[in-house]
Amino acid sequence: MVFAAAGLSAEIDTDPCSDFPGFPEGSSSSSAYQFWPPGVKCTYTAPNGRTAIVLQDGHPAAFVAILVAGLALVLVRRSKLAIATALVFGAGGLAGFLLGFLPIPLVALWVGVPLALLTTRSLSATAIAFAALAIGWMAQFFDDVPAVYAILLLIIAIVPQQAEVLK
Repeated sequence: MVFAAAGLSAEIDTDPCSDFPGFPEGSSSSSAYQFWPPGVKCTYTAPNGRTAIVLQDGHPAAFVAILVAGLALVLVRRSKLAIATALVFGAGGLAGFLLGFLPIPLVALWVGVPLALLTTRSLSATAIAFAALAIGWMAQFFDDVPAVYAILLLIIAIVPQQAEVLK
């Protein structure tokens, strides 16, 4: 859940280092991830050698919210759905932290879903986990609200288990 919290809370749907605030044409930029608060550090260099470092802080409150909701899910629920959700969200978060915003659902689908299926042997739990990640990703894509992942994790944690397959 730490990977999920770090990666999903740090992402924004645009490239934060492509704006060049107050720098002339011909300037260059580079980016590196910072670990706290999770986000991107942009370094801009002008042709005359002037350099500026801008921290794109991500969302520390969303990091804490996603981490707390994910831990609540895993520690309280203790079910196939909780394990599948942790694996799918963890793979998506790690992808977000290392590769950026756009590949989150693809890596979750290619890595997180197979891991969840192998671990839980539950297609329905894995499908619910991936659907929750996809809904959160779309909400973040359209409105840049990463705390929606925490809300989805809490919904999964508190909704009663009606189906035996999800236990």
